[in-house]
Amino acid sequence: MRLKNIILISTLIFLISGCRKKDNGIVPYAYVNVVFYANDPQLVQLNAVGNYIYYPAGYKGIIIYRRSINEFVAYERACTYDAESSCEGVTVMNDNFTLRDSCCGSKFMIYDGSISQGPATHALVQYATFYDGTILRITN
Repeated sequence: MRLKNIILISTLIFLISGCRKKDNGIVPYAYVNVVFYANDPQLVQLNAVGNYIYYPAGYKGIIIYRRSINEFVAYERACTYDAESSCEGVTVMNDNFTLRDSCCGSKFMIYDGSISQGPATHALVQYATFYDGTILRITN
């Protein structure tokens, strides 16, 4: 009887812990080292402050946002709530200020990647950006 109880309790613990979503903020590592020149046609959309583009790099893609004349930010599109979900990744909403994950509904601010609405409890992964007026480099 005692062995049956141990097996039953172990099974229940395993099932309960296996059903929870991951919200550890961990996004699988993907090497990123992208270099753009200011006159690169891929960056035309980024000529104006406040604009963004999607770029196919990182784990699920990158959102590159022009924060100011001399500053860009780049975010991983994988939501930190469940990075390995089958969703396409975080997208920019029509207001151009908010990023949203269509699977879990988490929202993030485009300016700094911080959370504006859960269930996510970790900000978006942000890649390092370097811009010298001629070259934009994004790396991790």
